[in-house]
Amino acid sequence: MRILKKSTIIAAVALLAVAMCFGSCSDDKSSSNPKAQMAAFIFHFDVSSDLLEVADITITYKNADGKVTTTALTTDTWEKSTTLSSFPATAGYKVTVTRKSNELSKSTYTIGYNYTNEAAAAASANVFYGYLRDANSVIRTIPKDSVDSYVSRISANANFGYQVSSDESGYSSVKTSITF
Repeated sequence: MRILKKSTIIAAVALLAVAMCFGSCSDDKSSSNPKAQMAAFIFHFDVSSDLLEVADITITYKNADGKVTTTALTTDTWEKSTTLSSFPATAGYKVTVTRKSNELSKSTYTIGYNYTNEAAAAASANVFYGYLRDANSVIRTIPKDSVDSYVSRISANANFGYQVSSDESGYSSVKTSITF
């Protein structure tokens, strides 16, 4: 029994010594701020089918070339990913919802949207720094006489902007306002 304890202690000390040797081989001059190659943004926006029925929806965003683009949402899902090669990098989108002139035929409507937006500095396809995930769901069942006011409030609140920055301490991603 005593021999087993002594050999276990000797093995543990030897393992610790080997680990210390490998640990001391690292480059002590490496930066705490690894070099990211780009800022990466992923945007995902879903709407309810009732919202598509009662409203025209457009999404305005800047593409990777900096060109402002507006697209009509004709399905319940919109996705866009973009990368920018300089810091600070700002990207985002604005959703505009305009009530259609169609007659409302149902007594209630389930109106709303979900979004998941991500921003980070990317060193490679699977190495990210300063990662931010922003997600929410805003869905309500409302009576038909409240549809017009509810639709106008969605447009007023659907502005999603994000900025990825770099400084000597590292990378950060924050939510910000976006204008076009």
